[in-house]
Amino acid sequence: MDSQLPLLEINGSWDDVFVGTGRRHLEKLLPNFLASRRWFGGKARIIRAAHISDVLPMRPAPISYAVVQVIYNDGEPEVYLIPLGFGNEEHVRSTESAGAGSILARLELKKGEARTSGVLYDAFGDDALSTMTLDMIGSKRRFHGEIGQLVGRPSRSFRRMRNQTAEPLKVAVLKADQSNSTLLYGDKFLLKQFRRLAEGVNPELEIGEFLTDAVAFAHSPPLAGAIEYVAPQRPIVTVGVLQGYVHNQGTAWNYTVEAVESYFEGILVQQPWPELPPDLLPRASLLKLAAGAAPHKADAMFGSYLASAELLGRRSAEMHIALATPTDRPNFGQEPITPYYQRSLYQTMRNTAVRTLSLLKRKIGGLAENVRPRAEEVLARESEINKRLRQVAERKINAMRIRCHGDYHLGQVLHTGNDFMIIDYEGEPTRSINERQIKASPFRDVAGMVRSFDYACYSALADQIAGLSRGSVELQRLRGWMQFWTSWTSAAFLRAYLAVARGQSFIPASIEESQVLLDVYTLEKVLYELRYELNNRPDWSRIPLHGILELLDEAAAP
Repeated sequence: MDSQLPLLEINGSWDDVFVGTGRRHLEKLLPNFLASRRWFGGKARIIRAAHISDVLPMRPAPISYAVVQVIYNDGEPEVYLIPLGFGNEEHVRSTESAGAGSILARLELKKGEARTSGVLYDAFGDDALSTMTLDMIGSKRRFHGEIGQLVGRPSRSFRRMRNQTAEPLKVAVLKADQSNSTLLYGDKFLLKQFRRLAEGVNPELEIGEFLTDAVAFAHSPPLAGAIEYVAPQRPIVTVGVLQGYVHNQGTAWNYTVEAVESYFEGILVQQPWPELPPDLLPRASLLKLAAGAAPHKADAMFGSYLASAELLGRRSAEMHIALATPTDRPNFGQEPITPYYQRSLYQTMRNTAVRTLSLLKRKIGGLAENVRPRAEEVLARESEINKRLRQVAERKINAMRIRCHGDYHLGQVLHTGNDFMIIDYEGEPTRSINERQIKASPFRDVAGMVRSFDYACYSALADQIAGLSRGSVELQRLRGWMQFWTSWTSAAFLRAYLAVARGQSFIPASIEESQVLLDVYTLEKVLYELRYELNNRPDWSRIPLHGILELLDEAAAP
């Protein structure tokens, strides 16, 4: 028994922990527990208090969902959902879906002379709760709480998908680095539960429903159902989304990192590292590179990956064409990019840049010694960052904006072995639901994927880069080969994307207008990366810092 675990003594049954004194003691334990969870988004903020605003018992299981409002020293509060269960400590520790890390406290229950011991734990993945959840969706069952209700809702496809499924479905928690919690039901269903709740219909549900029912897009998982939290006088909140399971060999991120490692095998074994021949160094913008063919050297050294990048480009364009389909559904269809929208977009990007650079100033002292010079250079070039962003407001862009993926990168794509499936339409969780519903140019998604190619390359070589100073010969040589890979891989992706999307109303007829959109959205994305790394993995800040400097140098080049 872990003596370090907090102890709660309750007079009555286990769920009296949510009542009176027990509830107040539990609320005091929640901040430390939340801060230890991978899915908790407030790690960079100081928690002032955590209040349980609703409790929804999932009877007959000894599990209740707690709706927890987290109050910070500054900024807006956040709301999280935690399924808290009561169980035998030894059993909980031995359960793969739970484990010791999910235990919040020990409970000592007293009823007269009788005493019962157990633990309070995060019950996501519990067999009883998982079975109940799937049944709740299929049968439209409701679970009532103190204020609101949890409501299951099947999609049009649920019954057909469920009837094709043999019983029983083995339940397993997906072990992945993500801000939500994911459950597999055999190889038939995948349930994504949102830990941080936001008022409104989550884009994962809204876009999934559109792509499944309105346009039958074949390269995303079909929607099977949803769980919603409904409370009087409040907007509906999406709690979970059920989808059809996609058989896959991992994410496109893992597939790409392996391709980068294979590419560098023959380069890194040479001592000293060879220099990229000057005639192979890409010297044009990405859009211009995409207008031509990759050099034979790239074909020879990249193996089959260029063809994979092209296929991903085609699937990305098909996704955008599907999302641009005319419809009377709210939040879909097309709208023009107007001068007013362009000015608003610039102001939003400018404000984001100011906040990001302010964060960098505060965090610069904690960065590694060989990273600080890059951070100082980025801070010194703030006016150049603003000038580059201002492009989006300085010329008329004749194109339409549509509903986009919103957080598009290699980790949001599954590699099936011979094709790609696009997943995770939730958008950036740090943005409000309303912000995520705003239509944009699809070049925002394109820029996210281009940055992801670059990120995968740097991630694969993190160990080699970590010990090199900014001006070293070794780093310059390594960067040459990295630029060769990322430039031509991104160009292959973009070439195939434009081949499919060209002629669509969301693609400007002018290459200059397309270049402006790609430039500003790429810079917006790399600033987002910098904020994320500063708050979560400061050692990785070197990647977006280098990305910013590269973009600025490219803009300054003749």
